[in-house]
Amino acid sequence: MSSLREQLLKAGLVSEEQVKRSETGKRKQKYQGQKDRKLAQEEAAKRRAEKERLAQEEAAKRERDQALNKQRDAKQKRREELARIRQLLSKHRKNDPNAELPYNFQSGKVIRKVRVTAQQQKQLGAGRLGIVRNPQDEFDFALLPREIALKIGEIEQRALVVLYDEGAPDEEDDWGDWEWPREDSSTG
Repeated sequence: MSSLREQLLKAGLVSEEQVKRSETGKRKQKYQGQKDRKLAQEEAAKRRAEKERLAQEEAAKRERDQALNKQRDAKQKRREELARIRQLLSKHRKNDPNAELPYNFQSGKVIRKVRVTAQQQKQLGAGRLGIVRNPQDEFDFALLPREIALKIGEIEQRALVVLYDEGAPDEEDDWGDWEWPREDSSTG
């Protein structure tokens, strides 16, 4: 049995040209279908690539935002710490403006001096007072009670400049238990 096309051609219902046009149209249609599928696949690939790119950009933006948030939080925490130190310094400062005795101490590689009273000098040596540097003014040194100096030292370790062990013996006490050697009468 022959194809319908051939039968229509024999019957004279269609011409040879119409048959060729029909075959060409089918080939074009087939090619166009392949082309359309290929274009659709390319478009789908482009959409996937665009989605991935957007997802990567979003992830990068999230990371940047998180880093900026951490940085902002760290700055805020630092401001709060400095405010807390300022508050402790202003509330508990024991510096006496009438003090006349110079008290020398080492701050980094430099010898610094603060004026103290005789009682404050004894308290410094006994570890009941400490010297703390104001983090906002490196030339401002405050005399503070031991507990407050330790609190500030926890917040800003570099701020705590001088704090002796509590109950450190005085120089006079060092010699109190000293036994002087006796002269032996047998040697000599």
